[in-house]
Amino acid sequence: DDWDVVPISTLLEKGARITYGVVQPGKHLDSGVLFVRGGDIFAGKIDIQNLRRIPHEISNNYKRTILHGGEILISLVGYPGEAAIVPDSLAGANIARQAALIRLNKEKSISAPYVCSFLLSETGKRLLLNETFGSAQQVINLKDINKLVILLPREEAEQEAIAGALSDADDYIDSL
Repeated sequence: DDWDVVPISTLLEKGARITYGVVQPGKHLDSGVLFVRGGDIFAGKIDIQNLRRIPHEISNNYKRTILHGGEILISLVGYPGEAAIVPDSLAGANIARQAALIRLNKEKSISAPYVCSFLLSETGKRLLLNETFGSAQQVINLKDINKLVILLPREEAEQEAIAGALSDADDYIDSL
């Protein structure tokens, strides 16, 4: 009863919007900028080992999606609905058209691990994938993510406790 039901769009950094990244990344460039695609996001993690690189010039054309670390990415295609928190090690990387970027407002009491855990939960997936379309491959639209509501405990400490317990359970399952 003491949790809020809030649109995810109200949790964003001031002036930010949910957006996607580079539309035409060009060819892989060994000295380029790391580049996260939708298929690189799975099971709450980003497959950092297999990221490709894009030219700096192309990345600079999409400054709004250059990563800082701590944001949430959602796969729009590939593994639609999969979400992960961007590790600090990916600061300076960019994202593809197949991934949505969510920058949470750091001034509000919002736990990114909690929001990501909610998105990966059965309820979160159902709400997110409810609007997917495509006969051969499911696709999530940004407008559908913007309509998504989050069940949010009012206290950040409670959000962190829930996210921590879920993370511990995931780690235990991985160890088995």
